[in-house]
Amino acid sequence: MALLASVFVWSHLCEGDPEFTLSQVALNDTIVVFAFAPIVGLLLGLASVAVATAVSVFGIDSGAALAMVVGVLIEVPVMPSVVRIVLRSRAWYERGAAAAAPLAATGAED
Repeated sequence: MALLASVFVWSHLCEGDPEFTLSQVALNDTIVVFAFAPIVGLLLGLASVAVATAVSVFGIDSGAALAMVVGVLIEVPVMPSVVRIVLRSRAWYERGAAAAAPLAATGAED
């Protein structure tokens, strides 16, 4: 989510086209959903299949297998909290973006 927010912050500060930014973020999110479809199996309770897949793809002694399984098990529960924080801080973001706009303009000058 932090990356998503930074995309919109930079778009806003650089006076970018918000519709274009939104379309690029939507395309990226669509690719992520389909590229990471195997994680859906993990979310549906097929953890043993995910572990077996990770071990068969990366090997039993691989840190990537551990990262694939444990990383997802830790990240998935955290993401709803991050979304909740972002949604609650929207007004704060707007005030901060408005206050930072003059600073961004001075930093872009040569």
